[in-house]
Amino acid sequence: MAAAWLATGRTLDHCSLLLSLLALAAAFCSEPPLLARAALLLAVLLGVGEKIYAIRVAFDERIFSTWATSWPATGDFVADAALAEFDGLLVRLGLRSQQPTQHSLDERIAGACALLRRQAICLALQLLAVLGAAFFLSTQTGLPHGA
Repeated sequence: MAAAWLATGRTLDHCSLLLSLLALAAAFCSEPPLLARAALLLAVLLGVGEKIYAIRVAFDERIFSTWATSWPATGDFVADAALAEFDGLLVRLGLRSQQPTQHSLDERIAGACALLRRQAICLALQLLAVLGAAFFLSTQTGLPHGA
């Protein structure tokens, strides 16, 4: 279930990429006013932040998906040993600097969902920045605000 929820991060990432490309094109293919250009560049920076979260969410999504398909669904399976082994592997691969405190599967799911929320917040702020730039552009060109 967690892997399926985290898979929505790919859709968020695609939307953010489109907004970033739109913002870059608008910022550098025309001469927008200073406030519009600032909003467009802010949108690009928010896109970078979103991409960082997207990479982390995609990593977690793959991990949870693997766990869902490889762990037995029997009542005698103890996930704590598998989680400790996974943490040790991360340390050996250099993805973690030290052995972390043991977190339960529920805590890991909550942490991954928090990353997905942060990714969504970056996308929402990015959309607001692009809309703000559009507003500044429309006031500069004299277009009606409702158009």
